Amino acid sequence: MVVDIKKIFPIPGVEYLTAKRNIVIEDLNVNNSLYWMQALSSLYPEFAEEFKTVFISQNESGKPHIILGLGNYVSIKVSASKTLLKTNIYIQNKMLSEINEYVNVTHMPYKDIFNKLSEMMKTVQMQIPEEFADMSFLGGWMCETIHDELQEVAVFTLPKILIQGTENQFDVLSWSNDVILPTSETISYLEKAIQEEYKGTISYIPDQDTYMNNLNQILDQLGNKEFAKVVVTRKAVIQLEEMKSIIPLFSKINQKNYQEYSYFFKWNDEKEWFGVSPEVLLIKKGQKAISKPLAGTRKIAYGHKTEEEIIAELLHDNKENKEHQYAVSLMVNDLKELAVNKDVVINEDKHILKTPYAFHLKTHMYASLKKEVSTFDVLGSIYPPATIWGVPRLEVEPVLSEVEAFKREFFAGGFGYCRANDDSNFALTIRTAYLENGKLHVFAGGGIVEHSNPENEWKETRTKMTPFIGNIEITNETKGGSLHVGHL
Repeated sequence: MVVDIKKIFPIPGVEYLTAKRNIVIEDLNVNNSLYWMQALSSLYPEFAEEFKTVFISQNESGKPHIILGLGNYVSIKVSASKTLLKTNIYIQNKMLSEINEYVNVTHMPYKDIFNKLSEMMKTVQMQIPEEFADMSFLGGWMCETIHDELQEVAVFTLPKILIQGTENQFDVLSWSNDVILPTSETISYLEKAIQEEYKGTISYIPDQDTYMNNLNQILDQLGNKEFAKVVVTRKAVIQLEEMKSIIPLFSKINQKNYQEYSYFFKWNDEKEWFGVSPEVLLIKKGQKAISKPLAGTRKIAYGHKTEEEIIAELLHDNKENKEHQYAVSLMVNDLKELAVNKDVVINEDKHILKTPYAFHLKTHMYASLKKEVSTFDVLGSIYPPATIWGVPRLEVEPVLSEVEAFKREFFAGGFGYCRANDDSNFALTIRTAYLENGKLHVFAGGGIVEHSNPENEWKETRTKMTPFIGNIEITNETKGGSLHVGHL
């Protein structure tokens, strides 16, 4: 299928939107998807410098749905500060429009940010021919507190090359000429190049003493009932020994840990992000919205306890159940405002999710949305969820600003796709890390409620880092990091 797009986006040198439907690609799967991206990037290096991504989710049958994106044809960006909300649309990296809205806020205005994304996305979506309603905009947003300086918070990209599909059946969409696909021999060669070992030294931000001191201060505040739950993040920084590519390591992590999501993304010369999140923030299909909050954790094995004993312990632990209930209650209340008859259905309440490294408490819920409600309307209502932020939202934000000595960036934000027909799927970007200058930054957060134990939270967050740290030989571990003691 070929569509003349001169009247849609009148950009010199770009004339056609092409599509090949239901192409059989037998050697593109979850395990080698990152090598496919690597090979495609070699064929189109200029596109890869702009944007490259792999996003793997599950379809309604539980089968992996794979999306590969390369290049930046259209992008939408939103930046925010305490006094300004800025929205930009770029076509082929040239700014098409900029909208500045002056504000006066003391918290990150996520609802306004998603409203801006909704407005801009609709502007672009209206230009997409109906036969390309499944075309995916890929992107996400960061989990940040508000600052005086302007910071980019959200970015969405319509790739120049888009490959998406399930079970060897793929659509190939392109804003340029016919796409040349990698050969099976190329993919096989890259897979065989997997390095056997990765080594590095590790340090923590903050160090353990500072982390525990901060948590004790938060627990004092919890006793005063100023807030009910705070999710505090720490990170490990691993200085990796020299290697040619991070893709083999990410591929190994993907193969061992993919369940709900796996993703890799990089814009321009920015950081390489990778994650294997087990948490569904939002799936929207037509006017049905699904969310699966995840809160409450136990290590997969410790001591001499059996798996059944660990699960029973988690299901009956007061602290873990309280943490989970806060997450579920907030999500239900947020969805009610957008649902027909304010009806939110919980069809799997607090069941056990088993990952290779931990057990979690998980609840599955859905709602039938009112007719006019869009993807970004839902996101504006449910984000940030209690699973990565806390409750109440506004009271928690200054606490996070005080005790976290670094920016979360895309960690605990969202990443996924929104299609031209407004169907969408977004992972909550936990179990996520980025690579920059040879250092792998691995994040993890823990929900702090009454009766939380700071030492246990330190251990729990270490467990959540297992997908990354467990695949690297740590040659030296230093307790120290950037000191940052909050004064709440």
